[in-house]
Amino acid sequence: MHTYSNSFDVYDVKKLWQLAPKSEWIDVKKLHKCLKEDIWETGKTPIEHLKDKDGPEWEAMLRSDLRYALILTPDNDIADGNHRFMKAIYKEKKRIKVRKFKSYNDMVAAELDN
Repeated sequence: MHTYSNSFDVYDVKKLWQLAPKSEWIDVKKLHKCLKEDIWETGKTPIEHLKDKDGPEWEAMLRSDLRYALILTPDNDIADGNHRFMKAIYKEKKRIKVRKFKSYNDMVAAELDN
């Protein structure tokens, strides 16, 4: 099972996709903070993976499909689509498709049972 976790809870990404609002386009610059977070527990941030151009995260980024939106939290954290975001940066895209939750309450149905 693919999950996303933050300080609020742990979420089932498949359920987030079912609940996420309609797609919209945003400027890639709005998500630049996400480049500096170690999201895969590799000890490297996405920006470091982009600089290294090597390893499993680099390979996953190359295979990612920009036709799919990113799933964003209300705080513009990426709940799903970090490899797609990296690819958008790599390809120097100005805008990217996202499905952004307006409130964490809208994400509750995707929380994992503890």
